[in-house]
Amino acid sequence: MRIAVTGANGFIGQAVVQALINAGHEIDALVRTHFPQQWQAEPKVYVTHCDLLQPDSLSDALAKCDVVIHLAAVMQGGNQYHDTLAATRNLLAAMDAANIHRLIALSSIAVLDYVQAPAMSDINENTPLNNRDKELGNYARMKRDQEHLLTQWYKDGKQLLLMRPGLVYSDDQLATAHAGFKVLLAKHEGEVPVVHVNDVAAACAQAVEHTTMSHEVIHLLDAQLPSQHTYINALKQRGVLSGGISLPWCAFAGCMSLLRIPLALINKIPDGIRRNSVCARQKPFRFSHAKAQRLLNWQSVHSLND
Repeated sequence: MRIAVTGANGFIGQAVVQALINAGHEIDALVRTHFPQQWQAEPKVYVTHCDLLQPDSLSDALAKCDVVIHLAAVMQGGNQYHDTLAATRNLLAAMDAANIHRLIALSSIAVLDYVQAPAMSDINENTPLNNRDKELGNYARMKRDQEHLLTQWYKDGKQLLLMRPGLVYSDDQLATAHAGFKVLLAKHEGEVPVVHVNDVAAACAQAVEHTTMSHEVIHLLDAQLPSQHTYINALKQRGVLSGGISLPWCAFAGCMSLLRIPLALINKIPDGIRRNSVCARQKPFRFSHAKAQRLLNWQSVHSLND
């Protein structure tokens, strides 16, 4: 099977390409600029330089493909929202023109409504999206609206699998998002929704083999999720967090609420302290990836608990 991968040279993209190589597939790696030099020695990896914001550059890239794995997204900058959605629209139009009806797309559990969800409740694929824009950071709003575009593209005869990973980490890279801030930390008794990048890649490779899906959404998470205490210790072991004042999560959220008041007056609220972002990262929940296990027979093999 021949698979096109957008964002192939990114953090997740490189792991996905390697998983597809290991599975014996042919890969069209779509990149804008650089790519790993080791791909030149891979006979089944075809590197295509194209810009998803330029629709004309996509037609040749998709001509021979059976499936598309869409990972590309603009991660920062003033045009993050607009450019990511424009790129997605262009990709979907190019897929229709090339008569490609199978799409695996990466979203994020950041799109969910953590404000309305009770503390310590179960977060899964039935948890509703947050549709209140003012509560969302730019990234979460972008991924939510990208999901809407993808869902609108789906119709009978097409196959769409939306994958929502938790906080993606590797053996040497772990973000501090669920700890709070370096000087002010939140503590709670819930789980931290993390997933190893190689397990995300394995899920993508396994999804390629499943041709019976129509339109499904699955969450990707480590089988054994860490407590927040374990997560913070892992950050300290990696040298990205040293100390800080710890507050119960509700007190931490209260501090963020007070901070938002003056910032709202000047319309300068950072994404990380918007209401849904704070609840997603510091409010205690339980998380499930049972649907991914059931549909893909997928099981994560990494854990921060090890």
